[in-house]
Amino acid sequence: MKRVIKLEELKSGQHMVYFKYAPSEREKFLLEKILEHGIWSYENEFQRLKDCLKTYNLLFVSGKK
Repeated sequence: MKRVIKLEELKSGQHMVYFKYAPSEREKFLLEKILEHGIWSYENEFQRLKDCLKTYNLLFVSGKK
C-alpha cells in the first residue's frame, strides 16, 4: 500500500503530519508521531542555533567582549 504524507503548518508555527494511507491505524499513528517529533526536534535545534548566533553577534560583533 502506498503511503501518502500531508504536512500542514499551523498559524502557531507548529507542524502537523498526516498519513492519508497506511496499512493500519496503529502504523498511521506511529508514523505521524515519529515525523512530528522529528520536525519538532529540528525546529527546536534550529531556534537554539539562531539564539546562539544572536548572542554571539551581541557579544562579539558589537565589541562587548
